[in-house]
Amino acid sequence: MPALSFSALEILPALLDHSKTQTIRPLMRHRLRTKFVTSHGIEHSDLYEHIPRFKVGDVVTLYWKMRSKAKWYVYPNYTTKQDVGFLTKEGAMAFAQDQMDIIDNKPIAFTKLRGKVKITEVFTIEMQKCSNDINAFHLYREQASQGSQIVHEMAKRDGFRSAEEMFEWFDAHYDLLQPRGFAVYRWFWL
Repeated sequence: MPALSFSALEILPALLDHSKTQTIRPLMRHRLRTKFVTSHGIEHSDLYEHIPRFKVGDVVTLYWKMRSKAKWYVYPNYTTKQDVGFLTKEGAMAFAQDQMDIIDNKPIAFTKLRGKVKITEVFTIEMQKCSNDINAFHLYREQASQGSQIVHEMAKRDGFRSAEEMFEWFDAHYDLLQPRGFAVYRWFWL
């Protein structure tokens, strides 16, 4: 079964309360192999296209830090601004009890398995940082520039507090000085 893993602390609250209903991922690079005949014989050429990884109707399992050895996490740990992973539930709960005064008397321990979702919509977008303004970004969907209300809605669906926070995160991870293609996957929780 296909899987998606998340590690951005900015979206963790939305992932925990299931208000996250989409994710934005770089398009997958798919190799196309072509053959053509020349006077020297058959030659091969590798071409690439960028395609979405999932399609509508796919059931996808969501994880928090899937490749980590930890099975349980405690969030938030305000002392280090990171989640803390444990191999056992007992270890996570003991740590949470020690941190209760820091975590507003609400220890939150959760497993890396966040649930299953069914993909309902897939579309591509392009993001780019404006060269003339360091804090301005463009988001294009199907050759049309998106208005600020739609971009703000996309950021909220993705679990970010604002469109600015979303663009800052994507710029830090994908360097949006050049236009970059992404796939947007929307779902409902099973």
